[in-house]
Parts: sequence; structure tokens; C-alpha cells
Amino acid sequence: LMGKLQLRQKDELAQPQLDKHFLLHMTRTGSPESTLYQVALTWREAKAKSPPTVQHSLRACLLQCLLLEWEQRVQTLTQSTANAAALRQHGWAHPSATGTELVWPYQRWNASAKELEDDPEHQGLATTEVLQIARDLRSLIATRAEGLVHRFHSTRKLTETVQGDLPFLLAVSMRGPDADKAHQLLCKLAGSSSLRVIGVSLRQERPKRQPMAEQLQKMLYQ
Repeated sequence: LMGKLQLRQKDELAQPQLDKHFLLHMTRTGSPESTLYQVALTWREAKAKSPPTVQHSLRACLLQCLLLEWEQRVQTLTQSTANAAALRQHGWAHPSATGTELVWPYQRWNASAKELEDDPEHQGLATTEVLQIARDLRSLIATRAEGLVHRFHSTRKLTETVQGDLPFLLAVSMRGPDADKAHQLLCKLAGSSSLRVIGVSLRQERPKRQPMAEQLQKMLYQ
């Protein structure tokens, strides 16, 4: 009985974390990992000065850099007819119903085909909406950096050259209207193909028990 109560308690304590945690998966193709590495290097040099000249935490600076890179690539790629055609060919974007701009579909993993496919259950984001999300998130981070971004780091050390796929953990605040807005915007981006222009996929963290909890469950239910 005590073991079952402990498992229930751990599951209940983990629930709030699911609301604030996101996982970014950065692939080798189009990845800004080397750019993030340079930002981290510059930040550490500024922090080592006496007195330090940094104004924000490294996590806020890295996230701002990633969002700016994403915004600029979306702008560049959608302004060129040739680039827009390449986006359609990759399946990352398609013309809107009016043909005035590109729409970026939501995508989900097809386990059978082992590839991403469009999610027909969710309406895609128009380019104007994608760019507005990028600007809104950057504005929120610029004004509320430390209180808003609780965590943003890779699961292994950043390097100057891309070493392969790289997961990033992102945790945002759960308090206040700015935190609510940031959370809504990030949820809106989860699964969006627009992030693929920087080799990134985003999703909310899924519930997962720690190894010790998994072992306890096996012992209880054998």
C-alpha cells in the first residue's frame, strides 16, 4: 500500500512540470548549433570580465538567439519565389486558400512510415502568424527574461561544429499574464513545421517516471 501511495504522490508532483516543460529536438540539417555555441562563448567572456558586462542569463540569451534565427529564416525563405517552391517541395509549407501567403502545417510522427506527416486535425499557421509569434516571444523574453525562462539548455555540451541531433530542455514560468502568454505561444508552436527551417521540432514534455519509480512499479505489480 505504501509503495502505491508513493507512486501516486510522484505522479501528482510531476503533473505541474508537464505544464511548464518543453522539449526541443535540434537536428543536424539547418541547425543553428554553431551559432548558439558562439553566443555562449561571447556570453562567458562577458561574464568573466570585472565587472561582468552580461545583462541577462545565458539561457535567455540562447533562446533569444534561436528565436531571432528562426524569425529571420522564415522571412528570408518566404520572400523568395524559388525558396517558397523549395519549402512546398519539402512539405514544410503550402499556399494559403487565397494564395497570398504560405501556411505551415502541424506535423506528427508516423511510426509505420517512420517519418513526419501533416496532421489534418490541426489548422496550420500562416506566415504572418508565425512571424508574430516569434516577435511576441522575443519581446516577452526581453522584458521578463529571468522570471519567465527558468531553464533552457542542451542535454550535452554545445560544440562549434554540429555533432548530430541535440535535444534542448525548456522550462517557462507558470505565474502571471506574461507567463500565460508565453506558454500559449509555445503550445501553438508545438508540432509546427515552421521550426524545421532551423532544424528544430518542439513538443511539450510527456509524463515519464524516474527509473527508480519504474522499478518500484514493476515490483508492486509483478
